[in-house]
Amino acid sequence: MTKPKDLSASEINAAENIWFRSIQNVSFPSEIEYLSSKSQGSIPNRVRQFGLFIDEQELLRCEGRIDKANIPRESKNPMLLPAKHPIIDLIVRDVHHRVKHNGIRDTLTTTRERFWILRGREVVKRILKKCVVCRKAEGTPYGVPPPPHLPPCRVADDPPFTNQFTKQWRTEYLLGLREQSRVMARNNKTGNISIGDIVILRNDKTSRCFWKLAKVEQLLHGEDNLVRAAVVKVLGGKSDKAQLLRRSISHLIPIEVKQPLSEVKNKSEATISEPPVSLNTRPRRMAAVI
Repeated sequence: MTKPKDLSASEINAAENIWFRSIQNVSFPSEIEYLSSKSQGSIPNRVRQFGLFIDEQELLRCEGRIDKANIPRESKNPMLLPAKHPIIDLIVRDVHHRVKHNGIRDTLTTTRERFWILRGREVVKRILKKCVVCRKAEGTPYGVPPPPHLPPCRVADDPPFTNQFTKQWRTEYLLGLREQSRVMARNNKTGNISIGDIVILRNDKTSRCFWKLAKVEQLLHGEDNLVRAAVVKVLGGKSDKAQLLRRSISHLIPIEVKQPLSEVKNKSEATISEPPVSLNTRPRRMAAVI
């Protein structure tokens, strides 16, 4: 049996060009038709905006004002690509990995050395938002739900308040609390937590690189029926035995990796309704890294 021959660089480039031509034919049919036929009709907006032309390999490229710059031809005339396509996601992920997860700016700049992706910054932000490595290093916790209603002891105007103080207290203090609650609710833009989410446990006593991964096992609701805490499973200690910890959702950082929904549905309802016996609700010691 003969051993398969490795592909040469020219064969890989030819295969890439076939993919790119296919993507451009589907995404920019009117532009390609106009440039191929050299018709005298109305110029498509993208042809005028990007100075589009078709090169010798039948690829759609952009033309700017940097033709005399001492940079590669692909950078002077980058290939035009659409914003949404599985190949675009793979290109951006590959570039993001090659720039060592160095953020949106470096990923976009390096991508544009060869490709001009429509709404490129928006595309890069969307893809990097799902990068597990970046979420572990820079992700933010779940948004805390709006605070519940204050207890009667905080809002009652019982003696020894005077009439004048009571009036001022009602108009300034109580209304100020209401506005503060609205601001906090507007600032809560993080996605909702759900069972099966893979999260990072925030621990202010250790460096972020030592924060551990955990899986959400149970959601804990407050009196207002909003999720304010969760029970998570995490490997801890020298024995690497799984522990169940109760943590506020403000200490849980999602990394966009979820347990399959079928596995969550197969769990017994009885295990969710009651807190586990081994639930650890006490703060950990300095020596315990969670």
